[in-house]
Formats: sequence, C-alpha cells, structure tokens
Amino acid sequence: MSYSISVYPIQLLEKTQELNLTFDDVFNFLEKEENLIDFTDEQLEKIDEHLIYRGYKSKGKSKSRKDYTNKKYPSVSVMLTKNGFFFNARGEDVMEITMTALDFKSSYGLRGFFAVFDSQNNGWQE
Repeated sequence: MSYSISVYPIQLLEKTQELNLTFDDVFNFLEKEENLIDFTDEQLEKIDEHLIYRGYKSKGKSKSRKDYTNKKYPSVSVMLTKNGFFFNARGEDVMEITMTALDFKSSYGLRGFFAVFDSQNNGWQE
C-alpha cells in the first residue's frame, strides 16, 4: 500500500479557508486545475534547495514536471509541477515523506510559503 502527501503554495490553503470548504470539498477542489495556484519562482527555488538538502536528486525534467528520487529511500518518488508537489512512498519510507513534507510547513525559511495536504490524515496539516 502506498501513501501520498502533497504540498501547495500557502495561498491555496488560504483560498480554501476563505471558501470554508469541508475536507471532501477541499479534496474535490484540488482535483480541478483551474482552482490551483502556481508556485512563485521564489517558492520553486526553496523547494529545490530543500529537497537537495534532504538528499533528493533530480531524476528528470519535462515541460510540465520535475521528478526527484532519494537513494536512501527507494520507494519514494517526488513529482514537482507548477502548482504542487507530490510525495509517494511505501512501507518504512512513508515516515521520510511525511517528515520532508512537514518541513515545508514548519521549518525556518519555509514556514509561511507552503501548505501541506495529507488526504490520509484529515487534510490540511496545521
């Protein structure tokens, strides 16, 4: 069984809060491309820097996405798009993606720029 967790620009969390969306509503809201907000260049730079700091390496890049892997955690995959990035892992590697994703919500230099959505753990992480 795999586990997924997503990180978005903080403005998306604020938008869903303004709309007073329930968990199910947020989940449906995130499914629609037109509701999403693009990362700024500053946010994209912070993402790349922090993933490299955590031991992730770019695996490949296309016009619409960039993929990362981490040698220490073979089941982990990370996909970065213009408006979200998405962690996926299995087994013991789930702890790694949870901790890395939460860094973007709470670590110095990252806090205030990002929001973490964990659909398997009640939605937006406070």
